Formats: sequence, structure tokens, C-alpha cells
Amino acid sequence: MLSADVSKYRSYSSILVLILFVLASAAMYAPSFYRSFASDDYCTLDFLQEGKSILMPGFFRPVGDLTLKWTLDIAGYKPFYFFVVNAVLHG
Repeated sequence: MLSADVSKYRSYSSILVLILFVLASAAMYAPSFYRSFASDDYCTLDFLQEGKSILMPGFFRPVGDLTLKWTLDIAGYKPFYFFVVNAVLHG
């Protein structure tokens, strides 16, 4: 019975640590939530929007391009959602 209580406590503490990291990340990234895209972001998003491939020529960052593609598909060209996804993933 004691081991079940310890396991339950560890589970709750792990969730609490995750939530704290996400909140800390959101607090650090909050000033950038309402900024616009940078110039090279438009090139990347246009390339991903065309749907040819998630791998851009000259770059190898498949995970980053996948998250950009998914966010673009869900939210469109709204920078706020890209910054929120980055804050959550970095948390």
C-alpha cells in the first residue's frame, strides 16, 4: 500500500513539474506572442503551404518543419499560434 502512495505522489509531482515548466516557458515567451513573422518565416511557410515536402532544400530540420506544417494547417498564417506552440514545446 505504501508503494502505491509513493507511485501516486511521483506521478502528481511529475505532472506538476511539467505544468511549471510550460508556465515558465509561456512567461518567458509572452512578450513575443504578438509579434509578426520574420522575413525568412514567410519563405518557409510558403514552401510548406505548397505541400511539396516538409524538407526544404538546404535545411535539415524535419521536426521543426513538421511542427510548422501542422501549426500552419491548423491555424493558418497567424503568428500568435506559432509562438504559443513554440512556448509549449520548449516548456
